[in-house]
Amino acid sequence: MIIDKHFANTETERMVLGAIVMDSKCLFDIGELFTPQIFSDHKHKEIAQVLFEMNNANKPIDSLTLSQALRKSQASIETVMYAGMDLTHGVIFGDNAGAWIQEVVELFVKRKLHEETIRLDHVIQGKIDAFDLIADYEKRIADILPSVIPSKGKTSKQVYDAAIEQMEAMQNRPGGLVGVDTGFAKLNDITAGWKKQELIILAARPGMGKTAMMLKMAIQAAVHRKNSIGVFSLEMSSEMLMNRVLSMESGTHQEKILRGQMSALEFTEIKSLTHIREARIQFDDGNSSLSHIRNKARVWKVKNGVELIFVDYLQLIRNTGNKGNREQQVSEISATLKSIAKELDIPVVALAQLSRDASGSRPQLTHLRESGSIEQDADMVIFIHRPNYYSMATNGIENDVELIVAKHRNGATGLFEINFDPQLTKFYGNESYQTNGISPSTDF
Repeated sequence: MIIDKHFANTETERMVLGAIVMDSKCLFDIGELFTPQIFSDHKHKEIAQVLFEMNNANKPIDSLTLSQALRKSQASIETVMYAGMDLTHGVIFGDNAGAWIQEVVELFVKRKLHEETIRLDHVIQGKIDAFDLIADYEKRIADILPSVIPSKGKTSKQVYDAAIEQMEAMQNRPGGLVGVDTGFAKLNDITAGWKKQELIILAARPGMGKTAMMLKMAIQAAVHRKNSIGVFSLEMSSEMLMNRVLSMESGTHQEKILRGQMSALEFTEIKSLTHIREARIQFDDGNSSLSHIRNKARVWKVKNGVELIFVDYLQLIRNTGNKGNREQQVSEISATLKSIAKELDIPVVALAQLSRDASGSRPQLTHLRESGSIEQDADMVIFIHRPNYYSMATNGIENDVELIVAKHRNGATGLFEINFDPQLTKFYGNESYQTNGISPSTDF
């Protein structure tokens, strides 16, 4: 492919690579900007890839070691010969490597932006679907950013001051609640609330009440604690979720609401729940793509000051930018949800579905390990377990539902029992409590 001279300077690229070979110490100054993708010439890409790997492996770099490494890497004969004869020609010192690589990076960015203008032109001409362009856009831009904006480290003083500030804020919170109220006193005891930058996975088998649990937690945060929250509902409409909320808060059976069989008194009671109407909850049920969720979350953070996000549920998210198998897609989804939590400095609670188990056995972390890297990315994993779900013949209240904190990266694990009313699809109360009493590695 011929690249316009306005978007590449192969001579400057050669000078960067030659400087590294002549004096690899210049990588101390340019290391964060030095990646193979910034080079336009295919020979330079191959050489840069080998140099990149040699540097990461802390191997000595000079003309001889580079030549040997290129041969082992199965680089083309053309590249091997070029590296041996022409690469360091005219390069005496590496002092200017910083300025050279800045030019290479700038031209790399221009090439990428030029490619985007071509894609946009294709959209206008009808050759590419506009929604497909948008869905992949964020991933393409994300590939550019590490070369343009190197990560900035922090000094010990900065980290120390931030830690002390955080500790002071914790000391002033009542009841040891550091994060957003979970809705259950004993879950708060274990977790100290939903904490900033954490990804919490709330997992259960089908029919266990994941959405009902999410709504219980959402009501506690938004209605009773006045937090601003966002809810991505990928399975149910926002109106259906609101019907459930009104049933839970009014005590009116959901079946009556759905069938329009409420008494006048019950309907009056529901219409009086104006605190629900005024709650700071943002709903989104219109788009299940990963890029949409990330972009909408950013908008909510800026416009609504969102402090907590729920996603119902993880496996329904579409990852159009990843063409790998489903396990690879799910891994990227969970990693992206974690990055959203870190970027927006908020907790993200994502529901996850486990496979059915007719035996009704307690869910284990191994059940999540089959779903990409969900367990690895999660700071906390909580299971809902209803032991009598498969055997109950009545719709009566269950008082032995288990909430199991099976993983907690920054704290204790544990189990406690709560109640569930299937008529209202509502979880409430907590009776027995056991923290760190069961080992995730054995009992889960």
